[in-house]
Amino acid sequence: MGTDTTITIPVPERVFQDPDLFRSYLTEYILLDLRLQLEEARKQAGLTEKALARKLHWKVRKIRQCETDWDTSVTLEDYIRWLVACGVLPVPGDLIALEHIRAQSCRVLESPQTLGLVDDS
Repeated sequence: MGTDTTITIPVPERVFQDPDLFRSYLTEYILLDLRLQLEEARKQAGLTEKALARKLHWKVRKIRQCETDWDTSVTLEDYIRWLVACGVLPVPGDLIALEHIRAQSCRVLESPQTLGLVDDS
């Protein structure tokens, strides 16, 4: 039974050919996207760094680091608490097998800049 989950990910053509490189690329891309959601959620909620820090009982420095320092670790719990404090919820999606994504991506070589993925398993 398929879902309507569609993901568009920019993927360089060379990444399609190597399963390990493909996994690494997707992991980094998704982590980057999730990190960018933190600042976006705060701004959409109209919260300053200081106001969000107060809501979460964190230091302003931690908010700033999460948004700007890519070496700062963000736990899954912190990610969810942050979004909830901003009045939004992360909506869990369906899990899609990486091999399915890679196999489907190899069929989309005519458009290597973006990869539209739909779980049709």
